[in-house]
Amino acid sequence: MYPVRYDNAQALAAAFYPEMACERYGLLREINNRLDHMQTTLDKVYQCTCCRRCR
Repeated sequence: MYPVRYDNAQALAAAFYPEMACERYGLLREINNRLDHMQTTLDKVYQCTCCRRCR
């Protein structure tokens, strides 16, 4: 096999989601939305467990 190299985020995303590689920009948006959602969830959890006070 040849060494795997990713030239950009789209190539990296296509490697993780090869079945959706043809929809690169939509896929990238989807990944960003998921990451934002995870970060929001983590922020809520951290806020609740850290200071016991939710906004």
